[in-house]
Amino acid sequence: KYEKASMAARVFPTDRLAPELAVLALYSQQPFNGNYVRINKPEGSYESIIANLASDHPDIRAMNTINEFMQSHTWALKAPIELVYSKDIMRGGRLYTPYQNLPSRNHYVRKNTLLDGKPIIEVDFSANHLRLALAILAKEDAGDTPYEDICELAGGEIERQQAKVYITRAIGSKDRTEALGACLKERINNRLFERLEAATQKRFPKLPLYDGETFNGGLGVYLQSVEGAILKDVMQLGMMHDIPTIPVHDALAVQATEAEWAKDAMSEVWSDHVGCSSAKARVSM
Repeated sequence: KYEKASMAARVFPTDRLAPELAVLALYSQQPFNGNYVRINKPEGSYESIIANLASDHPDIRAMNTINEFMQSHTWALKAPIELVYSKDIMRGGRLYTPYQNLPSRNHYVRKNTLLDGKPIIEVDFSANHLRLALAILAKEDAGDTPYEDICELAGGEIERQQAKVYITRAIGSKDRTEALGACLKERINNRLFERLEAATQKRFPKLPLYDGETFNGGLGVYLQSVEGAILKDVMQLGMMHDIPTIPVHDALAVQATEAEWAKDAMSEVWSDHVGCSSAKARVSM
């Protein structure tokens, strides 16, 4: 089992040592080895296809250029930025790097780190999967407050986060049963599920829900590929202006002084990819 690579050492520190190691970990770095495109759980011959991409393939060329540029910059958990597909080249396609795994909700670690010694902000799109699905499939604008609209139509004490969870599961599941099961795990019971479902169908009748047959397992994984392509193009645009950027799932981290550039660039590239201008990037709070 050691033929391909050595085993990684795992350290379980005492309570006294843990805080010291946690801070030290932020300064750790991984080598940039030139392999920046990969596929998880490949189906068919996709593993060999990805492994044998030509050096001038657009994905290889883009990721090499991005990583060569970012090597000269510093940020927490500095490591290569990878383009990762899932099963085939039509699914996944997001950009990954260890930085995005830093705590950001219960403890605001990630947003309090530095990029080249300067404070960072994150720029993203509100309700991005919902916006992308409507824009690409129906050329429809989701509006400024899509989740809030669903909550209002559903009636009662429904929170925005519940609408977000429902939409994410509904467009990411292969069928209604799978979506309901996923929502139940998020404390959305059958009655609430039905209310959110009815409200969504009323507000966005063209939004495909539970459409696994058409999208081979759900629309969500295809939208991740679009998100990845958008961030990849914005990162390359930033290179042209000597602006370093770090991907954070569907968002982009930049120095706070570049917030306006990032919002404009992300909105422009988003529109180029989907063929309509219906999304405005924002600073994520």
